Amino acid sequence: MKRIAWIVLGWLVMVSAQGASFDCAKAGTKIEKMICGNSNASRADDLVDLAYLRALERTDDRHKLKDEQRHWLKDVRNKCGDADCLYTVQVKRAYALDAIPASKCYWLEPLRKDSSGNRPAIEPVCRAMEENLNQFCDRPPMVCKLQIAPKFSRQITVPFWTSLDPHANRALIEEFLRAPYPVVGNKYTDALWNEEKPKLEAAFSEKRITFAKTKLDLYNLGKPQLAYRLDYGNCQANNPQLEDPAQWAMPTRYAEIKTQFAPDIVRGLFKEYFSTDFYFGNVFLYEGKVYDYVMNGAVNPATGLGDNQLVINRHGAEEADSNRANLLMRNVCIFNYKPMQGVIK
Repeated sequence: MKRIAWIVLGWLVMVSAQGASFDCAKAGTKIEKMICGNSNASRADDLVDLAYLRALERTDDRHKLKDEQRHWLKDVRNKCGDADCLYTVQVKRAYALDAIPASKCYWLEPLRKDSSGNRPAIEPVCRAMEENLNQFCDRPPMVCKLQIAPKFSRQITVPFWTSLDPHANRALIEEFLRAPYPVVGNKYTDALWNEEKPKLEAAFSEKRITFAKTKLDLYNLGKPQLAYRLDYGNCQANNPQLEDPAQWAMPTRYAEIKTQFAPDIVRGLFKEYFSTDFYFGNVFLYEGKVYDYVMNGAVNPATGLGDNQLVINRHGAEEADSNRANLLMRNVCIFNYKPMQGVIK
């Protein structure tokens, strides 16, 4: 019971900003009113909903899980006569759902609810990428380079980059790194450059840096423009050992790649738009739109163990409360990764 209580504490922290999984203004049944009338039961209801959505993405038998959930709602949850009973059965159900093993090495994580309490729908790019990623469960995690199965080679593409000599373009690289950080008076801050410079120097001295160019519509504004890709060459991708789940905590060293428009373009763009994002990582195209992705580690509050997450983002302009729009990044898909049992690098 201590184990369950600890798990739920972590989960409740994650969902504490949410209420019940449904609109309490429309609560009609006795059990729904009981859930909405108790803050712990309400948050725990949202917790069960999230755990159920996560389990649906992991299992290979969605019909069975749906039947089990309907049985639990009817014969367990709805039999409760008070909020304490509700909370207890919800805690146990959330734990049981989160313990359902994955039938694939990559599976989608439900996105956070928006301000209206709605969870964004899963986009086609996410389903296509999920199926593509699971073609490579016998490989190391998709950290350093996106692999694309032949089946998806028309939908999912990576840009063709023209290599440049990093030594001959050292001044351009420095300007490229500085350009996305404008400050008052059209000057550019040195603070971030002072953090970046040692990494750049190490990449040069160890002869692992690469620099390349292409034309991309990074912010999906309808106009491809000159972009550069700087790779420090320090990416490592290792399949964690299967015997010790604790080693799943952040086993990968994600690719330190910076992609952005040419300095003059990005400076002009950030005069026209407000921007909260400075660099892209690895980029790919899905049906003509540009996305970027990164894979790194994150602690799962439900278990305390590490999850490896591959996050896909899309950037674009959205209206702001001013005379300029924002260039914003949206999490489009979040995939959890675990190596399949019996599959070693």
